Amino acid sequence: MPPELTIDPELRSLIPPLHPKEFEQLKENIIRDGCREPLSVWRTDGKLILLDGHNRLRICREHNVKFQVVETDIPSREHARLWLEICQAGRRNLTSSQKAMLWQSIAERRAALSRSERARRGGLAGGRGRTKRTVLPTFLSKGRIRAAIAAESGLSERMLRAARKVRMKAPDLAAKVREGHMTLAVAYREIRRAEHKQKLCSAASLRAKRLAGLYDVIVVDPPWPMHHNIEEMTHFDYPTMTLAQIQSEVGTRIQRHAARDCHVFIWTTERFLPDTFELFNAWKLEYGFTMVWIKDAGFQPRLYPQLNTEFIVYGRLGQPRFLTTKEFRTGFAAPRGGHSRKPEAFYETLRRVTGGRRLDMFNRRPIAGFEG
Repeated sequence: MPPELTIDPELRSLIPPLHPKEFEQLKENIIRDGCREPLSVWRTDGKLILLDGHNRLRICREHNVKFQVVETDIPSREHARLWLEICQAGRRNLTSSQKAMLWQSIAERRAALSRSERARRGGLAGGRGRTKRTVLPTFLSKGRIRAAIAAESGLSERMLRAARKVRMKAPDLAAKVREGHMTLAVAYREIRRAEHKQKLCSAASLRAKRLAGLYDVIVVDPPWPMHHNIEEMTHFDYPTMTLAQIQSEVGTRIQRHAARDCHVFIWTTERFLPDTFELFNAWKLEYGFTMVWIKDAGFQPRLYPQLNTEFIVYGRLGQPRFLTTKEFRTGFAAPRGGHSRKPEAFYETLRRVTGGRRLDMFNRRPIAGFEG
């Protein structure tokens, strides 16, 4: 007669489900060879609670296969949780992300048990109107526990710290990582992105930058001198500048309005692309990359190919970070608009990948999400 076993829902939830293929393979093995490993149980309050072997128990009951149990010497429910997770950490099919989440949970449980033991042993002992503290044993700090876990698991402390942050900040993402639906790196980036966006876009941050006239993103469409003789450009509906004026005036405005960490995007053409890099040096911008706008048509000079591209040269002041780089490409196609009218696709990308205050310098039209 098999023993009566109790399934504890909370303890059962600590065990991730087997993949259907893994379950089918386990069932085939048990039906063919029997249940060779005993099920681990914990006796408490007169009950035998199943700790390890839930899938084996299900298969044995469904197919009338005999099984054995072995009792574990576990003093408390918290120790039972720890015992379960240590058993799970030995599974060979776990990814490094799943292992990190599991071992970080083990580290936290060990730390909690260490604190409980310290509190239990460190009570106050009284005597003749005085109190004295009993001598406390040495217990591991969080850092030492993490170092010990890293050595035991073969994982880096950096990975364990990332797992701790995900567990603390986003339990929903932690569950996805533990179940194998998301990597730890992706979950960690999601949290850092949310924190960075909150820092940039909080009401207090925006108010302070507004008072100081500072921006986190600056887009500049300089009024380039389209010909050596600027007076020839009388058909433009805006004044142009010489390169010297652009270097002086635009550079001064960037320095005045750029936040400590600022993204800077400079629109330029084929002809002025080399000049733009010289301006970057003069403005002390750190070059990042060049975006290319591919138009549906363009000007074609004599003996030259059609110039159907425009460029946005990206530089930065300080250490700004993009909120995301997903679907953020340096080349994009968009139709032309009116003269000097930049495509909405570019601004839509910046609204998605950047946060904070944005300035569109020398803008020819209002742009949603940007100040002019």
